[in-house]
Amino acid sequence: MPFSLEAHQAVSFYQKKEGAGQTAIAYNAAISACEKGLVPHKALEIFEQMKREGVRPTVVTYSALI
Repeated sequence: MPFSLEAHQAVSFYQKKEGAGQTAIAYNAAISACEKGLVPHKALEIFEQMKREGVRPTVVTYSALI
């Protein structure tokens, strides 16, 4: 399955910042990049992590997941 450079960069950034007070904006960027990079399974993993960390999903989060 293709994994675009944009998606790879967003996920790498997300992983580096993980646990350091992630915001919905950071999660949304990673989720959106995964969707655009055609790796929806990774977007869902990030979404689940977002919820586990107690970061509240926004309208942007749900739009990126659709």
